[in-house]
Amino acid sequence: MTTLVFALVIALSLVLAWASRRGHAHPSLREYFTASRQFGAVLVFFLSVGETYSIGGLLGFPGGVYARGLPFAVWFVGYLVLSVPVGYLVNPLIWRAAKRLDALTLADLYGGHTRSRGLEILVALCAIGFLIPWGAMQFAGLNVALSGLGLHLPRAGLMGGAGVLAFAYLALSGVRAPAYVSVLKDALLIGAIALVAGAVLMAGFPPGSLARAWPAIPPDGPLLTPHQERYAITTTIFQALGLYMSPLTMAYIFTARSARAIRRAQIPMPLYMAMFPALTLVALAARASAVPLGSPNDAFIASARTLLSPGLLGLAAGAAALAGLVVLAGTCLAIGPLISRNLLPQLPETKQKAYAQGAMVGYLVLSMAAALALPGLIVTLNNLTYLGITQFLPGAIVIGLARPVSPVRLALGLIVGDAVGVSLFLGGFDCAGINAGLIGLVLNAAIVATGLRRTA
Repeated sequence: MTTLVFALVIALSLVLAWASRRGHAHPSLREYFTASRQFGAVLVFFLSVGETYSIGGLLGFPGGVYARGLPFAVWFVGYLVLSVPVGYLVNPLIWRAAKRLDALTLADLYGGHTRSRGLEILVALCAIGFLIPWGAMQFAGLNVALSGLGLHLPRAGLMGGAGVLAFAYLALSGVRAPAYVSVLKDALLIGAIALVAGAVLMAGFPPGSLARAWPAIPPDGPLLTPHQERYAITTTIFQALGLYMSPLTMAYIFTARSARAIRRAQIPMPLYMAMFPALTLVALAARASAVPLGSPNDAFIASARTLLSPGLLGLAAGAAALAGLVVLAGTCLAIGPLISRNLLPQLPETKQKAYAQGAMVGYLVLSMAAALALPGLIVTLNNLTYLGITQFLPGAIVIGLARPVSPVRLALGLIVGDAVGVSLFLGGFDCAGINAGLIGLVLNAAIVATGLRRTA
């Protein structure tokens, strides 16, 4: 029954992806990647939320609470809450710039605004490089979700099937497919979380047992030392600033019909925070009941397997799988044109979509290989994604404001920001508790600011 319900969820998602082709069976390049900038606030909302609340949130948040307790929950929710006003202010600027420059990618924004081919290539390479660990994260999460079904298949087989499904969405109708599937995914995701949390409440845990399940707090000292507080605060700020700088999010912004639609989509996003108390409850129940886990990230699926009927378990696993598949499909939509349009500009527009689809397949294979080869480094790779994509913020703001700026300063700021943040992080240097990426971002912004005195 579990496998049957799961298969029905996946089949329904493919039906929705096929239905999204109506009237767009042979999409142009702009239709395929940006839906001709026709999406209203509702579809932009579901697309953006699908990226923000991905399989990493569904599995990673309860896993983090399970392993590290209250400090992790405060940080995770904190940066998501702070990111909403950042998106409300910055995303409409980016949309206006994309419309002005007829941009399909993040690299189009930089290259079109400054008329610099070198900067366009640099931005494309940085975006592609820092999105590979993001894809690996989705495959790792999909492996957890699919393994929770009890399917005794090799990890490579499970991930390969997920990759085929993600590409199938794109082959059907481009960005419209993940947009339509996102609506189904979010409905199932909320339902699955509510089902598991409700099952926890009905399980009859002894009074106080869930509260005592928090990871131990030092009895004779503060929850966090001053050093840890600085790191938590600066990391929250840094990731809140960077959440909407992902090339994937940019691709979704470009689909909106207006800046007003983007603002309207941002307003209800905090409502999704309601799922985190429920996921916290699930994580505490997993600790209190000593459910055997392969890793903390198994907390949600293991609890679902213990508490839900086989049919409902298939529903929960299907929701988790769609959370990863939608993000994978969207990431491919960001990667493909970066390669076919920005790195291979000599291609005629009639061939760019075909080459982009080939690049998507390559990206899926590379991300899958990273997830298989480096399972113990997935958290590190995810941190590297944020360290890289947040450095696009100074340039995005300047371009969004249509300010003339030196392309050399934009390139130098990006290089310095990435180099400082990544080297400090990988080298394990202690910066008095300050997030290494934030240090790089401040240097990046300072370099870009000095370039504002020059003409583009």
